[in-house]
Amino acid sequence: MPIVSTDDLRGPVAQRRPSVSAERVRHRQLKTSNEILANATRNALRGAVLGYSIRSGLLFLLRLMRVVKGKLPISKALLESLFGKESFRMAGFFGVFAFVWKGTNNSIIRHRDGKDDHVNGFVSGALAGALASLVETKQWRTDMSQQFLARGLQALFNSLSLKRTFHFRHGNSLIFALATAQVMYAYTMRPETIPPSYNKFIVTTGPIPLDVLLVVRQQLTGKIPLDPAAVIKAVVNNKGSQHCIDVASAISPMAECIPCEVLHPAIEGCNRQSFFTLMKVLKAILPVYFTLNFVPMVVLKTRELFRRPQSLLWRGVKNSMRSSLFLAAYVASFMRIACFTRDIIIRHKILPRDSRYFYWLNGFLSSWAIFLEDEKRRSELAMYVLPRGVDALYKTLYSKSLIFQIPHFEVAMFSAGLGLIICYFQTEPEALGGIISRLLRRVDLTIEDADMILKPEHGYDPKAEKGVDGGRMSGGFREIEGKAGKLE
Repeated sequence: MPIVSTDDLRGPVAQRRPSVSAERVRHRQLKTSNEILANATRNALRGAVLGYSIRSGLLFLLRLMRVVKGKLPISKALLESLFGKESFRMAGFFGVFAFVWKGTNNSIIRHRDGKDDHVNGFVSGALAGALASLVETKQWRTDMSQQFLARGLQALFNSLSLKRTFHFRHGNSLIFALATAQVMYAYTMRPETIPPSYNKFIVTTGPIPLDVLLVVRQQLTGKIPLDPAAVIKAVVNNKGSQHCIDVASAISPMAECIPCEVLHPAIEGCNRQSFFTLMKVLKAILPVYFTLNFVPMVVLKTRELFRRPQSLLWRGVKNSMRSSLFLAAYVASFMRIACFTRDIIIRHKILPRDSRYFYWLNGFLSSWAIFLEDEKRRSELAMYVLPRGVDALYKTLYSKSLIFQIPHFEVAMFSAGLGLIICYFQTEPEALGGIISRLLRRVDLTIEDADMILKPEHGYDPKAEKGVDGGRMSGGFREIEGKAGKLE
């Protein structure tokens, strides 16, 4: 039975026919230990340069926004970006990973008399991931291990779906909704279960001021009576009107719900507040999405950007606007549903009191906004937020002694995730899809020796294919910007 879904767990991968850009990159087999060592060393040096360039370039572009706002001198932005620890750590990560990956993979192929399959990729990728992860900080290692494991499992599901053995319609949207529900519950009730930087981003981007959020959190626990002075202070600090102050003064210490006048004191009227939230988030998040859209374009599509700049630039602007609208709609919906909950509790008396679990449901319902995003991005968003949600759930269960902690588990996750990713990259690259496939392809073509890349083996016309990176791949595959799971 043909798969006709356009939005499922595996994203757009099942709708593609195999293309040149989805084929395996074939490598020449190395015969001696000296050749393997020399090749791994050259790959490590090129990988270190590539990692340094990516991290320092991205850091500079992010700091450039502060330069434009007058909050940071451009000289300091350059100094911190080019000579900061983060840039050198990324150089070390790429260098170690490239050395171990290529060295181990070529050694296994040589030992197995030229056999190249899933075993080679998983073993070399897992070993390289475990060792390279030690170069970075524990927090970075923890965050990225979740992402890599999610990507590796996504590739596994993609592989099954391509073989017509697994199908889950709208699976990516459902995963996004479940994960964001847990994240928003953590934001409301258990902020210690999500990374501080992530929580800070939600608090800053979200519509509820931090001091008001603390009041809501205290009311939801129901264990400590509310301090009327603290409630009034939160309203005054957020420029609440006299009406809002009067409502705050009348709140009972054991109130069943925090009213809207306290929840958003700066703006009276729930509909007005929702529109204000929408515009506030749009204004705040547009520069971030511009960076996220244009940096990969410059790094991964340099040649194509010079060939047709107008088309790519317009696509970057359109994608940035669409992604910003998605996030703004999500935050505005979360706020409006919170107001609606208060309406049915306070005015209509349908529910007896506010509950912490309403905020989990609120996060789930607000996830309708993902359908504003481009279909090809939904899987990317699901894979981004899934590790955050799972980690928050794990920490919540651990705090209740319902689960145990495994020492250095993040290294094991990092290793397993990269093992799966490299395994499928070397054997079934079409299962990866998206930016991971393009990035790995570009990394491989950039760090690998030009004479190691073999020509296509399945009858494609080499004359119709274009080299990559200024002729580093003189007879090889076309650049990985075709149909292999474009992240538009």
